[in-house]
Amino acid sequence: MAAPPPQLDWQDPAVVQSWVEKHSPGNSQRGEQLAMVLELLATLQPDGHLVLDLGCGDGVVAALILDRFPTAHVTGVDSSPPMLAHAAARDTLFTGVSCGCARVQLQTP
Repeated sequence: MAAPPPQLDWQDPAVVQSWVEKHSPGNSQRGEQLAMVLELLATLQPDGHLVLDLGCGDGVVAALILDRFPTAHVTGVDSSPPMLAHAAARDTLFTGVSCGCARVQLQTP
């Protein structure tokens, strides 16, 4: 049985930088999946999008949404300040973006 992958410290800027460089462009199916979501959004509501992106990471999804829907407003939330810094840097090209850091303790019901 293979060992589980090591846990990444998302609070460490060096870990986040390495992940962004190696994985953010990453998953070849991710683009297709996100394109389907954007098409669904366009079909259901052509304008006036208010999007809450939980676990926004480096802001890739926010950038795609704002590229497709320039009047949208996207709020990105992540527990990793270094990831939010990457999201803020990526999303400076757009208006209608806000980023925030939140730490939430979830409890099982």
